[in-house]
Amino acid sequence: MNLQKGLYRKRQIAFGGLFKQIKKELELDDIENGDLINLGDEDSPISDGEVISVLWNHERQNYYVR
Repeated sequence: MNLQKGLYRKRQIAFGGLFKQIKKELELDDIENGDLINLGDEDSPISDGEVISVLWNHERQNYYVR
């Protein structure tokens, strides 16, 4: 009964199973020992991206794209 009360309305997350499979497919480095900055994709050009301006319309109580 105490365990049930302690876990009531708590989100329990486990990083196993599907997460381990996805990590293997993506061939990600280890968080503690891996190189998280240099991923080996230096040959690909850097994207300029896209800038989108969004403003809040107080009368409509919603955002709109400018």
